[in-house]
Amino acid sequence: MPLLKTILNKIKNMEIERIENSNGTAIKYPDGTMICYGRKSISNVEFSPAGAIYYSATQTITYPAQFIETPSTNISCRTSNMAWAGNIISNNNNCTFNILHSANVTRPVSIEWISIGRWK
Repeated sequence: MPLLKTILNKIKNMEIERIENSNGTAIKYPDGTMICYGRKSISNVEFSPAGAIYYSATQTITYPAQFIETPSTNISCRTSNMAWAGNIISNNNNCTFNILHSANVTRPVSIEWISIGRWK
């Protein structure tokens, strides 16, 4: 019986925790790795000139769970024309970024993001 209890405790410790809230989804793995991801729609993004490109006001993504160190974050922008995320600055709780665009237009932009780091 003690062997069975030991095995069951090890299986319990291998559980993967999934957190979903208004900020997105977080998946916590037993080895301490955490992956957070989500989507954000921003209506009527306005752009300002910066040389040959245009940039938005600073945008913020708040992670659905806190990291213990700064994660690696990747952001994709979807719109009817070419747009991308730049000036990405991450910390344990959130990241800020600007949307860069090839034209000075006001338009909706959909953001998809993923951050990978440690929760323990």
